[in-house]
Amino acid sequence: MIVVTEGEKTEPRYIHEFLRIHRAANVRVEPTGFEPKAVVERAIKLKGAATEDDAASVWAVFDKDEHPRFEQARQLAKQNDIRVAASNPCFELWAVFHYRDYAAPIDRHHCQRLLAQRCSGYRADRGKLFTDTDVIENQYGVAVERAKRALSDRELEGDPQGNPSTSMHLLMESIRKGQD
Repeated sequence: MIVVTEGEKTEPRYIHEFLRIHRAANVRVEPTGFEPKAVVERAIKLKGAATEDDAASVWAVFDKDEHPRFEQARQLAKQNDIRVAASNPCFELWAVFHYRDYAAPIDRHHCQRLLAQRCSGYRADRGKLFTDTDVIENQYGVAVERAKRALSDRELEGDPQGNPSTSMHLLMESIRKGQD
């Protein structure tokens, strides 16, 4: 599996910690620092260069934030069989779900503050690392349920990827179960 991330630190560090905890292998994480459409374009390039044995699946991980080409990125991924783990407004929502539920629309700055209040290693102004091993290991199942509920609630509201929502659990469950 190849996982291409928008973030250069937060998402890759979380995924690597998750891989370590769950003893998962055969996952290559490619941080980019790119906006969503460029993340998907990089994923397409890596998928094209991979042998069938190298990449059973390719994922693009990105945020909605204020990115103007978010929907273009989602469509491009769909057209090229790239799986998407998207968060609205940001990846930190997935991290917050490890600690608590959250159902009201939120901007990324507020979401980052919520995470910083609960995770001592996370500092939005310095590093933005969510690597709380105990929480990642023991609260993961609760985070999955909260993410599923958020997506379901947004679907009922008529805005399937609305704020707040994340599909990070789909990627993480795919990794955990060793599926593509």
